[in-house]
Amino acid sequence: MKRNDILLSGYYGFKNTGDEAILASILDALKKIEPELNIKILSVNPSFTEKEHNTPSVHRYRPEMLYALLESRMLISGGGGLLQDSTSIRSPLYYLAMVLLAKLTGKKVMFYAQGIGPLKTFTGKTLTSYIANMVDFITVRDEKSARILKELGVWRPPVEVTTDPVFAMKPACEPDVLNVFAAEKIPFEGNRWIGLSVRDWNSSVDYLNIISRVVDRLSEEFSCKILLIPMHYPDDLLVSRRIKNTMKSSVYIVSGEYSPRILMGMLGKMNILIAMRLHADIMSSVLGVPSLPLAYDPKIANISEQLGLKYLSLEEINEGNLYDMAQKLVENHKKISSLLTEKTEILKVKALRNAEIVKEILRKS
Repeated sequence: MKRNDILLSGYYGFKNTGDEAILASILDALKKIEPELNIKILSVNPSFTEKEHNTPSVHRYRPEMLYALLESRMLISGGGGLLQDSTSIRSPLYYLAMVLLAKLTGKKVMFYAQGIGPLKTFTGKTLTSYIANMVDFITVRDEKSARILKELGVWRPPVEVTTDPVFAMKPACEPDVLNVFAAEKIPFEGNRWIGLSVRDWNSSVDYLNIISRVVDRLSEEFSCKILLIPMHYPDDLLVSRRIKNTMKSSVYIVSGEYSPRILMGMLGKMNILIAMRLHADIMSSVLGVPSLPLAYDPKIANISEQLGLKYLSLEEINEGNLYDMAQKLVENHKKISSLLTEKTEILKVKALRNAEIVKEILRKS
């Protein structure tokens, strides 16, 4: 066995809770099936990643990245939406370059629970098609991603639809979560809560003011307090403060920087959740909290369909449809929670399937 079994490549070290949750879930799953695996992580902030995940890390843009690759048996690319060019072509270029380098140096490569697309540019589509056909195995987190790969002409490696790794994630222990509520001076006990997860997005709709007015109405009618839970620090914190300033309700913000497991535990204490962030929806669903996903990106619609959740397109949101759908969540909380528990148990098995495939690839290498 070489010094390194697996090198992990993804959007790690950027302090995005969703991607850090993906990384934590991948590490948990791999260690569960093979406790002695030696794993190293490519990160933009290796010291943060090592502290957060208790796993060796090297900088993704520096020469030590090449040394880490050379001493590894396998590169895992993912999970998450790495191969999309809707914001910039730089993202797929970097991740595909890592895959190409790995194959040129004779390594096994797997796309791990990736969400493919949107790919809008000729360059993004062509390179994804060419390089994806070099890898040894591909798992994707939804059916739409599998269809995109087929349309791009990716035929050589096996492609299996699993789901997002975070469906197998566990929250922090109860005392640690309650300690954060206390530290943030959030009066959790004895109150009903509506959780909010918002982000900045270039939209033709004034969605923040719409959310603000609807949540104020819900808070008054159902005697709920509001908790804003930023998932990307500090960007989401700034947006959360903006929306808080427009609200009349009793509103609190999780202002500190916490691990994905802590935030998952806090999400689990909500009665309902209204969320733009994909992994806020996933984490809350795993813990049986009904959520209303606001889909600014196809990935949210894709995962909502897996969960059987009704969602709203951000471009179609208005006070009427947002209120109606959120009101139904409150009124049907117990029924929806029970259905989510059943759904997420099935999805957990699918999430762990990703790690089983890694084990099979390593066994054959």
